[in-house]
Amino acid sequence: MPRDPAELVAELHSLLAVAEVPGPYVLVGHSLGGALSQLYARTHPDQVSGMVLVDAGSPAHRAAQSPQLFEKGRYPALAPDTVPGYRTEAYDLGAVYDQIEAAPALRAMPVVVLSSSGLALPDPMPSPYAAAEGADLERAWRAGQDGLAAGIPGAEHVTVPDTSHYVQNQRPDAVIQAVREVLTRASSPRPTGTALGGGHDEFGAAVGGVGFAGDQTQGLQ
Repeated sequence: MPRDPAELVAELHSLLAVAEVPGPYVLVGHSLGGALSQLYARTHPDQVSGMVLVDAGSPAHRAAQSPQLFEKGRYPALAPDTVPGYRTEAYDLGAVYDQIEAAPALRAMPVVVLSSSGLALPDPMPSPYAAAEGADLERAWRAGQDGLAAGIPGAEHVTVPDTSHYVQNQRPDAVIQAVREVLTRASSPRPTGTALGGGHDEFGAAVGGVGFAGDQTQGLQ
């Protein structure tokens, strides 16, 4: 049965409690999972100590697109039987962004926004966009990523070279390095009123590691 974003956040909150995984958590979310991470952090601020947002969606992306282009982003071209309920549930992006905007403001915490250098979706994922709309989508996604990072106080914005939307598959080392950085910063006491460092960098150092599945949120201690 399709659930709205608030229900997905409530399910994750209940799952962590039932599994007796103590918080606070560092949330790592890709794409839609990144948007849900933001909603979780706004809904349960005392349970989140940091986030890594991997080419994550946000209300800033909707603001950067025309209504027509945004509507196509719900991927109506996906086969309805790919995953039962997938089209209805996973791509009601308007509801996700509405609930993020209506939620309490995000509290100060370590956040790394990892952005791809290009949004091209790999085969066999079908695309509903006409060829002429590709450049508009790229510009809107770039503006949305900039807006996401700018809207989070102290967020570090990192563009990962030679990547498309699935950064965690192409450069798992970049994701791992970001997770380690946020975990370190989240575990370091910070005097009240101290600003978090921000900025926009290009990732360069290499760290070996594993990949994360797309469109998901993970809780890490």
